[in-house]
Amino acid sequence: FRTYKHWAKVIASLVEAVPSCQITLLGSANGRSEADLLESRFRGTGQLRNGVASLSLNETCSELRQSDLYVGADGGLWHMASGCGIPTVALFADCALFDDSGQRVSRASPDQNCVSITTESNVSKIDPTAIVGSVRRMLGVRDSLD
Repeated sequence: FRTYKHWAKVIASLVEAVPSCQITLLGSANGRSEADLLESRFRGTGQLRNGVASLSLNETCSELRQSDLYVGADGGLWHMASGCGIPTVALFADCALFDDSGQRVSRASPDQNCVSITTESNVSKIDPTAIVGSVRRMLGVRDSLD
């Protein structure tokens, strides 16, 4: 429920909308085959690098520290990025957390620079356009019509 299945749509939109962006895929071995497919699909753009299942924890942390933004599901990488002070767009599923007034809250603390996108059951239910819009806002990328 925390594995997002629509990264290809998100990446395609970002490559088009933010031609200067550089995307680094990070993660563990369970994401290797999907990362290899994405690497193959976006090889010609020069904007995507695949570090999935090939970097040590220290190397992964170093990659995160060089990033302007982390985008991904709630998990260890999000916690690492947050700990490094990197702005994040975090995808949450099955996260029924509420404050005293009954308003939904995120696992992100108020001092984190985090946009939380929440769905009730599976992060793959999150529309890719919601992620791309959040990334664009976090990076300060305006629409060509703005």
